[in-house]
Amino acid sequence: MNVIGKLIIQGKAWGEFESAKRSKGNIEISGYRSYGGTHTVRMVDQPQLNENQQIVLDYLKGIAVKNDNAPIVTFSAFGYQHFGAELPTDVEKAYQSMNGKQDLVVMSAYVNWALEQEEE
Repeated sequence: MNVIGKLIIQGKAWGEFESAKRSKGNIEISGYRSYGGTHTVRMVDQPQLNENQQIVLDYLKGIAVKNDNAPIVTFSAFGYQHFGAELPTDVEKAYQSMNGKQDLVVMSAYVNWALEQEEE
């Protein structure tokens, strides 16, 4: 078995795999070998973002790429721009239309994107 990665969940190594690829929001793992014991792997679908959430997410990504900031700095910058009335009008309107749960979904999507960037 030509191992290229390990399956690690919450800091615990569960097994090894030969290949992995992203497909339609899921990760497909091939050649998996467990380190022992039994465990169930279930797929977790990422929530679909509405148009306003996507506008805010794209803006956050743009800040991160443009300024090469740490993710937490990007959130801080967004907050300062929001409270300082410095966000672009479309982003401000999109953000104002979101509720707390939608805000958290955008934050989660941004964190997942930032983690993917770190892996590249």
